[in-house]
Amino acid sequence: MVAYTVDDTKSPGLYVVPAAGGGPKQADSQSGPIFDWTPNQNGLLFHPNPRSPDRDLRWLNLQSGVISTFLAKSGASLYQSKFSPDGEWLAFEAVSNVDSRLFVVKVRNGSPLPEKDWILVSDEHGWSDKPRWSPNGNILYFISDRDGPRCIWAQRLHPATKQPKGPPFPIYHFHKSRLSPKNVGLWFLEIDVARDKIVINLGELTGNIWSVSRR
Repeated sequence: MVAYTVDDTKSPGLYVVPAAGGGPKQADSQSGPIFDWTPNQNGLLFHPNPRSPDRDLRWLNLQSGVISTFLAKSGASLYQSKFSPDGEWLAFEAVSNVDSRLFVVKVRNGSPLPEKDWILVSDEHGWSDKPRWSPNGNILYFISDRDGPRCIWAQRLHPATKQPKGPPFPIYHFHKSRLSPKNVGLWFLEIDVARDKIVINLGELTGNIWSVSRR
């Protein structure tokens, strides 16, 4: 199945469609970014329309059609949630008025542990965004501007506890302004991680300077 969002005035909502082909089905009339399927594939994690005051991470049960709060943090909006490859952990972004930090939380019996058990993966050095698991679940890749431009960074995690192991380290720098993630708005910027590659969309800026001489 493929899940996607339609954000227009005619037919807004969350939709699913078979990957093998077929017609789409509206799962709910709300629209908002979909971040991940639940490990049992019976639900979607999404954030309500960003134009709404809702800050929580929501879970849509595709079988019952019921929407409930999956994760919440006072004073922060939660985005970019991704389950680990084994489905036992969730990485997500908590955005406040001053910064964006990345957390990992254990998921037990389909529910995340309380906030006191959240594991802080990225500190306050810069804006951290788009957490993505490595295929084995022991590294978290993300976008960060901790050294100025937006670059790809990574944090090693303890295989059992997912506590950070050592400091974050750079994977790829984009320090030239012509072709950079910084030329893409954060709302449209995405990355994804495969076994042997990372996919990211970049924005390119070009320009020409002309001179006119009079004779």
